[in-house]
Amino acid sequence: MTHAATARKLVLASFGFMLAAGACVTPASAQQQSPTPKVDAAQAPRQAPVGHRQPRATDVPPQQQQPADSNVGQERRDKGIDRSLQICRGC
Repeated sequence: MTHAATARKLVLASFGFMLAAGACVTPASAQQQSPTPKVDAAQAPRQAPVGHRQPRATDVPPQQQQPADSNVGQERRDKGIDRSLQICRGC
């Protein structure tokens, strides 16, 4: 038997083993998952687990929300600092 034939048989045997092992593992992992309703992905985006999602403005209580013009003073200070910095950008 040539080296190429032996290598081909080894690759095919490995592939067959992976298929058989995958078929044995798939049903067990499917049983462990909690049942979830089937929803079309185009209709509703997936939600991240609790504690891992980005908070939204609606999640902040009304007494803690800041008015839109609250950053005006900070923006003025930022612009003043930006003007005072001497950064060489054409090096």
